[in-house]
Amino acid sequence: MDGGAGKALNMLFLRIILLIVALGPLITWPLPLRAGQVPDHLPAYRVDAGMELIRFNWSEYLDDDFELLTETGWLVGMSYDLESTAERLGWRHGAGLFFGRVDYDGHTWSLIPVNTDVWYVGAQGYMDATFNFRPASGWTLQPFAGLGGKTWLRMLDDTRTADGVPVKGLEEWWWSVHGRVGAGAHYRFSHKMSVFAEAGMKLPLHAQNNAYVNGRDAPVRILQYQARSPFAMCGLRYRAMLMKLTYESQRFDRSDAVASGSYILYQPRSKEDTFCLRASWAIDF
Repeated sequence: MDGGAGKALNMLFLRIILLIVALGPLITWPLPLRAGQVPDHLPAYRVDAGMELIRFNWSEYLDDDFELLTETGWLVGMSYDLESTAERLGWRHGAGLFFGRVDYDGHTWSLIPVNTDVWYVGAQGYMDATFNFRPASGWTLQPFAGLGGKTWLRMLDDTRTADGVPVKGLEEWWWSVHGRVGAGAHYRFSHKMSVFAEAGMKLPLHAQNNAYVNGRDAPVRILQYQARSPFAMCGLRYRAMLMKLTYESQRFDRSDAVASGSYILYQPRSKEDTFCLRASWAIDF
């Protein structure tokens, strides 16, 4: 598929997703029961909030697939989710904050090896329309579609090469918006315990990197070319305690070059992979 066709397809997905998200909270009706099925007495809504431990990895590659840099380390975060749980057509949304310091192992643009620290501070959120089906007692199947977004500050500390040459740090302010489509399943063993899982794909809409290459002067605005990026989640709930393991990714193709003074800048092909363990407290109402 060429770039024009891919962009047209993404815009079609966006229109469908916007329509679903707009109508989802307005058009809800109870889940119907199959013949002989016993009601599960599901609550109307669920909210949970908790803390997260995040394993973070960010990598960038030059055009010849040479790995320019990799950043790895642990971040911490806090987040919440709110969901309508007892309708055929429902909705859900959530948001979170994260921060921390990771290790930078890479090169300068002159391909001189360097090591330093990188600070991350950011926020992310989503809103989905959900389609809840009950094929059997205890089971809920849940296709979903929605919108998500993420913004983060990436701050590279000053450092030196192995020969003692100073290398100045850098600040970048990123933000991205994407569509979300996927499906999940939920099984209730009893009113005390349940398990759940889901998987989906992020669809590219818009992304931007504002790079402060000259201190706090006006940033260089670099438009990013997002690519489709997978995500997945599984978890266990016992009474009000909820444990969840999630995988998130972001993929960016090489950006166009941008002139900044005597420099020609671009963002190399980049990818982010995170694994998150979240412990939270859930309330039904």
